[in-house]
Amino acid sequence: MTRRRDITHAQLLEHLARKVAEAAPEGWRRGRVRASGSGTGSAVHAAWYDRPNGSTTGMDVDIVGDPNWTFYFGEVAPGRLDLDLVVEPSGRFEAFTSPAAERPVSGPDRLLLVLEPGNLPAEPGDEQEGPADPTFAGDPDEAVRLFREYLRLRAGILGREHDLHPPLDAAVRARLPRENGAALPSDLMALYGEADGESDEGMLLGNQTWFALEHTLDRSRVWSPTLTWTGDPWWRVADSVPRGAVRQSVHRDGWVRFATNTGGDFLAVDLDPGPSGRPGQVVHISKGYGAVYVADSVTTLLRRHVEALERGDYTLRTHDPDLEALEDLDPEDIDLDVLNRYLDEEDLEREDLDLYLHIDIGLPREGGAPGRDAMRHVTLTGDAHDLAALCDTSVEALRLVSDHPVDLDVLRTLPRLQGLDLSRADVRGIETLAELNGVLYLCLRYEQWQDLWQGAKEPSFAAIALGGDPSPHEAHAWVLRFGAAAEHHVGDLNP
Repeated sequence: MTRRRDITHAQLLEHLARKVAEAAPEGWRRGRVRASGSGTGSAVHAAWYDRPNGSTTGMDVDIVGDPNWTFYFGEVAPGRLDLDLVVEPSGRFEAFTSPAAERPVSGPDRLLLVLEPGNLPAEPGDEQEGPADPTFAGDPDEAVRLFREYLRLRAGILGREHDLHPPLDAAVRARLPRENGAALPSDLMALYGEADGESDEGMLLGNQTWFALEHTLDRSRVWSPTLTWTGDPWWRVADSVPRGAVRQSVHRDGWVRFATNTGGDFLAVDLDPGPSGRPGQVVHISKGYGAVYVADSVTTLLRRHVEALERGDYTLRTHDPDLEALEDLDPEDIDLDVLNRYLDEEDLEREDLDLYLHIDIGLPREGGAPGRDAMRHVTLTGDAHDLAALCDTSVEALRLVSDHPVDLDVLRTLPRLQGLDLSRADVRGIETLAELNGVLYLCLRYEQWQDLWQGAKEPSFAAIALGGDPSPHEAHAWVLRFGAAAEHHVGDLNP
């Protein structure tokens, strides 16, 4: 057995291939692992076994936690590598590795090469107009009234007061925004006169923890995502309902976050709204898609909380180990009859338990399908007539999924087209792609790339991707075609 301190690239691949073969189920046809590693972190993008009947089985093999893997990427490897490993029952294995290729966040089945990292599509939010109504919709006095009513209703349900930080006086509330160069809406500022946020696990607003004012205003602590090719730049930016209320961007300085669930989601007041929005509106931010509209103000957000509790649109939940151990109690949706019987039997009050509320105020996710004149990213599934519906539209990115041959001539009529994924479609006229000006990104299957290479003119792109199910040999050939570094390794576990 190879000593870890001496492990080479080839020895690591053989070691991983042996692990895959040894853990394989009966009747397997091949094992497949797609992973990436570096000294700063590793990930398994997909791992499975193929069976002869076409079905697949999950793979329970520790790849990135393997001691040889961690040692190699901690001590031996010069940098990051993408890995595609195929192992067969005969003992033959084949691997592709590349320091240049990577997997997009939302498409680990695609292999991405970024040829021009700085050449990214513009965010539509930068092109949108400001709000038609520049006034704030919130009412500080009404916000305070609703906040107090909300706390009263919560206390009645939970049997205890909420754990809030002491309020800030008027002088501090005036000084902190001035020192941080930010002017928050008056209804949110009025709440800081009631309390300066809450404890870490309070989940008071939108089932998220409300920040202290100093935390809200301290922009140095803000996670600010940037547009990247690995983040799918078109599909990552959501639209909202009402349309145009929130600028379509991954991040804007005008989104001031005041609550979080610690899982990458935030509530923020929007000081830089779109044409149909208003300053001070509340937006929901996710690392997955930017921001979407929630309410026209913090005042309205609080009203929804009060109305939800009055309607009973909430669930009681717990992290209490004693309650979680009860067989007839669901800790994620506590039955009140079961809870009350338990309290009677144990001679307890609700305030004695670790209970919290999960309130359904209808936080949105992404908006509905965009209209014909507002299309930015589109996924079409179907026959050739579906593509004709795009003629002369403003679509910027298109994913096409079709088992029937689709003519690409319509693409010539899309003046704003910049991103194109045809890897799951059967297409005719692939030479059309060489005539499209302005396309920054293209994703094709390996055989589609080969067809494109046969043309008299080979187009250039800022980023390209290999879709479908390429073999390690095909992935290697594709990366080398574009002048990037890659290695192809073939071995045998039974020499």
